[in-house]
Amino acid sequence: MLEEQKEGKNFLPRLAEGFKASDMRLSEPDDFKRTLKKGKKIRSECFELFFKENELDHSRFGVNIAKRLVGKSTERNKIKRAAREIFRKSKKCNMDIVLLLRRASEKNKYKEEIEALFKKIET
Repeated sequence: MLEEQKEGKNFLPRLAEGFKASDMRLSEPDDFKRTLKKGKKIRSECFELFFKENELDHSRFGVNIAKRLVGKSTERNKIKRAAREIFRKSKKCNMDIVLLLRRASEKNKYKEEIEALFKKIET
């Protein structure tokens, strides 16, 4: 065990130098709007994925899952976590990406569809 854990201090794993999870997220409404209006669109059965190049040295990702489509917050959050993990592993550079859920489907199908959409993005 690490010394911090033995002493009962709060322990957080170290992330890569200069990396913050908040840097990966699209958080401003204007960024979402810009990506939706000016970006390219890819569709699947349940999702729409919009992407647009940005001027930053890293990519950002935003997810929108409507409560009316997936009622339980735990299910919405599972989809969001899966989407963020796929985004993190995809290593797309200098892009703003927005994922929208348009139609509800089987629970197990979401992750496969998101992976397929990310493979279609041009680099």
